[in-house]
Amino acid sequence: MSASSLPADLTGSRVARNTLFNIVGQLLPLLVGIAAIPVTVRALGEARFGLLGLAWAILGSVGLLDLGLGRATTKFVAEYLAAGDAVRLRRVATLSVASQTALGALGGIALALLGPWLVERGLGVPPGLHREARGALLALALSVPFVVLSASLRGILEAAQRFDLVNLIRTPTSAAVLVVPAVAAALGAHLPAIVLLLLLVRIAACLVTAALIPRAIPGFRWTLEPGWEALRPLLGYGGWVSVSNVVSPLLVYLERFVLGSVAGVAAVAYYTAPYEALTRVLVVPVSLTSVLLPAFSAASAAQPGLYFERFVARSLRYLLLGLSAPLFVVVGFSRELVGLWLGGRYADDSTAVVQILAVGVLVNSLAQVPYVYLLGRGRPDLPAKFHLLELPLYAMATWALIGAFGVGGAALAWTLRVTLDAILLCVASARIAQVSSRRLFGERGGRAWVAVGTFALVAVGVAVAGKGSVDVRLVVVAGAAIAFGVGVWRLVLDEVERAALRALAVRLLRRNDSI
Repeated sequence: MSASSLPADLTGSRVARNTLFNIVGQLLPLLVGIAAIPVTVRALGEARFGLLGLAWAILGSVGLLDLGLGRATTKFVAEYLAAGDAVRLRRVATLSVASQTALGALGGIALALLGPWLVERGLGVPPGLHREARGALLALALSVPFVVLSASLRGILEAAQRFDLVNLIRTPTSAAVLVVPAVAAALGAHLPAIVLLLLLVRIAACLVTAALIPRAIPGFRWTLEPGWEALRPLLGYGGWVSVSNVVSPLLVYLERFVLGSVAGVAAVAYYTAPYEALTRVLVVPVSLTSVLLPAFSAASAAQPGLYFERFVARSLRYLLLGLSAPLFVVVGFSRELVGLWLGGRYADDSTAVVQILAVGVLVNSLAQVPYVYLLGRGRPDLPAKFHLLELPLYAMATWALIGAFGVGGAALAWTLRVTLDAILLCVASARIAQVSSRRLFGERGGRAWVAVGTFALVAVGVAVAGKGSVDVRLVVVAGAAIAFGVGVWRLVLDEVERAALRALAVRLLRRNDSI
């Protein structure tokens, strides 16, 4: 099968365009938040803003309520859409959305019942804010079903590869979640009113998403036919995804609690600040892999070896080449960057953390691709089993490394854990696709690793020579970056990839000329 014979929603250009939609859709609200959050903080004060932050955290964690059905919805809808099975598509989409909404409603009821206890004892709310906090939590409880419903409806659009519509809704919704509190608080609104306004934003997002689904999938209509036959594959698939969803937060945040216990809360600050900054890079692989999941699901029964080479290997290679250079520049100038950002004290205690985490972020970015490949091929059990295996090993390694190396040990434990995870996921994906592990990065994957390894050695040398002239080090890294770019263009990319990049550059130039 040639590239021209690929289905329209599985071509590389479609994947690249949808990835760009996702990146822009996530970055714009981030920029809005940088401007809006300080306004909200000043208007509400520390205590009220703390409660609002908890409300955001609760809404951000309600995804656990769907028992993995969100991923299951995207996987099966994409599969049935590719097969042209409209009957099963309508049935599974309706049943999944109804089930998720019911779970969201139960979660909202639980939150409403727990509200008084949380206010009185659980959250340490000042007595003067008890009444306001109870009202805010009640409004938040009403929001929970709509948050879950919105995510499930969005999964259907993602399955149809309509990421333009997904981000047309998600971007203003995410921005409104940040802007509405700022404007309302500046006008004197209290927390219950602010959370109710956010509830209206969620309801509007649900209505718009539901209205756009028939546009994304012509002929679609809701068909509720409860039955174990339709529900069983959803629950089986979603159950394993939910295992990963429960274990993953432990794998992400365990080192912070151990670090605080062993070295004190000040040490947690020296770790958390660079971690939160560096992991923002993951917006790129996450934006890509959310597009790849429906593509892998649709292609799961059609020449898996071809799709592995075209999507998995190429995506891994592009992520490796695209993210390694900027991350290794961070490694080379970590002390200067941390000092400029956070001050000299952080530069002393966080430089090694930044260097180690930069490597871990690169590895973790690569791991996102085989992870969604396994989900798309209907094997969510493998990542879940890997996570269960990693958890006790990670706990022991974290405790030992933090005890030996302090803050740097926390970064090392996390990086070793994501490296093990990436290896397991890559090996499993290669076996499922029945291709050699040597083909994980494609035919020119070895050349890509040579280019990246050479640049990494330069970055490490620049970091070791940290007391040398910054200007000289900048010249060295700039020269290495130019050599890296030329080498990648001439020796790593093939002619098809170079032609695609030329065509993209021409389209961008023409678009700029027309503005």
